[in-house]
Amino acid sequence: MGEFAWTPPGPDSPPFDGLNPDHVYDLIQARNCERARYKYDLVGADRRQSQPVKWQLLNGLIGACFALTGQEDQWQTAIDSYNSIKGQPSGDCKYAAGFRSLKQLAEFRIKYPRGEVRIHKTPAGVAACPTRVDSVSTRTAKPGDVVSVRGTWPSEITVYLGTREVALTEESSDKACCQNAFAAFEIPADMTPGTVQITLKTATVDLDAGPLDITAS
Repeated sequence: MGEFAWTPPGPDSPPFDGLNPDHVYDLIQARNCERARYKYDLVGADRRQSQPVKWQLLNGLIGACFALTGQEDQWQTAIDSYNSIKGQPSGDCKYAAGFRSLKQLAEFRIKYPRGEVRIHKTPAGVAACPTRVDSVSTRTAKPGDVVSVRGTWPSEITVYLGTREVALTEESSDKACCQNAFAAFEIPADMTPGTVQITLKTATVDLDAGPLDITAS
């Protein structure tokens, strides 16, 4: 018997583009095999050619996902996909995490064609992509200006300027979580000039996005 951890959570990609490979990864990670296969097929062969290696990885993981529910023939899908992409240049964080899982499962089944596979839970705190702030659009702003932050975080965020909570703009409200997220907020009209820290608060961690100089309007 082989015992393995399933591919770790992303965190989730923004939900506004359900046909991107990162979102399909999220469905696979949640063991939502049917939905992942539906999205994969919906993308279509032509669009999958824009990122063929990543989509082939997802095809293999979807096969493994079904195989783990008892559809034994799907192990061959996982093995074929693995054989077609091994040795290919590594991709982003979700690709790397997914490839590690597919490699373990496929190589085990190649070595032990009738071997039983058991999946255990991913350890708490393990994620495919690191939590981080990638960029802030500006370090100087006045009341009424819109400032944006890009990065990856584990859950929905609340933005603080110093100790003051500020609302996300409508434009960014559906893009503010979680992988490759985009969060934008407007400097309040009555914000006092000075330097404040931008803090993104999630349910489990606070991210320091650095200082912002507020000038007079």
